Amino acid sequence: MRKTALPFTKTESEISVLQLKRSAEDWLIKGDLRQHSKNTLANRRIYTTKLLWFLQQREYDTCGTSISPLKF
Repeated sequence: MRKTALPFTKTESEISVLQLKRSAEDWLIKGDLRQHSKNTLANRRIYTTKLLWFLQQREYDTCGTSISPLKF
């Protein structure tokens, strides 16, 4: 049998902003428990905080591949 790559399928998935916030907090706690460096944890906190701020400023309820394009 010939080996070929699986066909590419575009999937749409999303997560609520509230669930994203909870997941981010869990991710940071797990990183702390696994003794990641302070810089790693600080960077993760900065990125997640900025992402959550952006989503809240734009009043998005969800985050994922099915978010409609920005309207200018």
